[in-house]
Amino acid sequence: MEKREEFRSKYLDSEIKVGNETHFVNSTYLKNKFPQVLSNGCKYYCNDYNMEEH
Repeated sequence: MEKREEFRSKYLDSEIKVGNETHFVNSTYLKNKFPQVLSNGCKYYCNDYNMEEH
């Protein structure tokens, strides 16, 4: 969690170069790079269910 917050404070809303690619650092990029995981190993937030009823 500390690495995520440090990365966020340093690079949020900026562009970084990773290899030959340039990435814009936003909240989506942070979620992919540093996913939040609970102490039991489960994802902090999971949106894998479908709320629509057919």
